[in-house]
Amino acid sequence: MSTTDRTKLIEKLRKLKTKAEDAGCTEQEALTFAGKLSDMMREHMVSMAEVEAAEEAERLAREEGMKYMDAWRRSILGSVALTCGCYVLFDTKSKTVELFGRPLNVEAMWEMYQFIEKQVVQISRDMYPGQQKYSRQAQKGLGIGVCGKLREHREQDQANPANLPVVQEQEASQGFANDEMGRRGMRITRMKSRSMRDTVALQEGIRNAGRVQLRQEVG
Repeated sequence: MSTTDRTKLIEKLRKLKTKAEDAGCTEQEALTFAGKLSDMMREHMVSMAEVEAAEEAERLAREEGMKYMDAWRRSILGSVALTCGCYVLFDTKSKTVELFGRPLNVEAMWEMYQFIEKQVVQISRDMYPGQQKYSRQAQKGLGIGVCGKLREHREQDQANPANLPVVQEQEASQGFANDEMGRRGMRITRMKSRSMRDTVALQEGIRNAGRVQLRQEVG
């Protein structure tokens, strides 16, 4: 088998392993994926160490631009990342956002963030039609409320032993991000937080955060 073919094979095995460990799988689906993974590894004489090495190489899964990534959007993305067992690194110099985590987790995180972000913008415009100044203040309030909802969900999940793998994934992704920052000679710096003016629109946004769905209904 050529090096290229073996690389493609290990990539298939990595995806099978990810599916087998996906919290969204049923027990039967997980067993099916795990069985197929084991059979293919044995057939092609691939070690688990090789598959896990491929996983580490894929942890830096996506890079996005920060063109419209203002404070409330960054806060929501960071909260969604934690909820999905991922980690986000904001690079203000290059104006990029790097998303760390297993590829399927990162994909779910980005879809969840976009779903929430669109709702926040639309709800704020419905609250203050044609009043951009107030709708932007409402967006900040909605962002605060949504982050609070996400935090409550995480606390509930962490209290459930069945969700331990998600917590471990987040810790692993954060560790990988920190290692990557060290490799690049970067260091964590806290962004200066501007004082948020307490306005009626901001408070209305917080009160209306319950209108934001955290996940898209399937059916």
